[in-house]
Amino acid sequence: MKQVTLASARGGLSALRDRIEAGEPVVIMRRNRVIAEVRPAGSRGRSKTHPVSPARGHFRMSDDFDAPLPPIVPGAFDED
Repeated sequence: MKQVTLASARGGLSALRDRIEAGEPVVIMRRNRVIAEVRPAGSRGRSKTHPVSPARGHFRMSDDFDAPLPPIVPGAFDED
């Protein structure tokens, strides 16, 4: 991962763009502190698997999951 100062990033933006387009993330620093991390579009730094997908097939929702609740249920949350 390439690290550059803010001043260097301003002066060499086209070179940074080329690196990012090639798939390399770039970290921009200011006073030895990370202020930005630029990655290629579509790159999220984690797996492309949805966090719930490992559980696929282990859970099942009933057909009436989104049906209106009986009147007594919402009333149970009312404060008297």
